[in-house]
Amino acid sequence: MRAAQHGPGPCFAPDIGRKPCVQGNMDPGVLFGSREAIEARVVETVRAAAGRRHIMNLGHGVLVGTPEDSVAHFFEVAKSVHQRL
Repeated sequence: MRAAQHGPGPCFAPDIGRKPCVQGNMDPGVLFGSREAIEARVVETVRAAAGRRHIMNLGHGVLVGTPEDSVAHFFEVAKSVHQRL
């Protein structure tokens, strides 16, 4: 399953301001995979938004039964993704 959505929209985060940006939704089912799969999908999603303001998130939030360490790993990778590119 390779669902990623990228849509333009206004950003309202205080550190971004109100400017057009891309919201990249990663398939939350990826969080049931390996740490390597999570990292690869985060990097892939961010690369798809290259050169634009981007908000990284999960397409439908965290699914019931998702391992908590996978959620934590998603956030760790998402916060440091630019160091991994």
